[in-house]
Amino acid sequence: MSGATFLQSVSNTLRRGSLALYIDAQLENRVPKGFASSFSESEPVYVAQSGSPYHMRYFNGDVDDLRIYDRVLSQEEVNVLFNESDPVATQTNDISAASKAVSSYPNPTTDLIHFSAITNAQLSGLAGQIIAVGKNVTTLNVSMIPTGLYFLTLSESDGTVQQRSRIVKL
Repeated sequence: MSGATFLQSVSNTLRRGSLALYIDAQLENRVPKGFASSFSESEPVYVAQSGSPYHMRYFNGDVDDLRIYDRVLSQEEVNVLFNESDPVATQTNDISAASKAVSSYPNPTTDLIHFSAITNAQLSGLAGQIIAVGKNVTTLNVSMIPTGLYFLTLSESDGTVQQRSRIVKL
């Protein structure tokens, strides 16, 4: 269906012994987890892409309102998230789109992030580590960083935050 739009809420939980899939807040399936998990703060987290160099697969669609928790959500918490009227994707106090003075593009990106005005930019990893910094710039070179999800903070020269957003590096 070319041009069709589907909005669905999909949630996964991962426990030591099982994986659960929720679609529109309803538990669809729970299966035994037959593999070991390990996570490293220095490695990227892949979203909508296979992390395997042998089987590169990509999700053909949009991912919005992504959240990663350090615990398993209960059915009640999944219901609350599904019923939110205005979801917030991060705990970084996102500034509303109406108040953004500077825009960044493209997103996803492969090499450069461009800004609509001169700004101070800081790119951080999911664990909060600073990956790249630009002072009074209109572009930020991200060509050498690994693919993954990052947080971009744009600020004025006095440190006042103009915008916080998520950046996907391909």
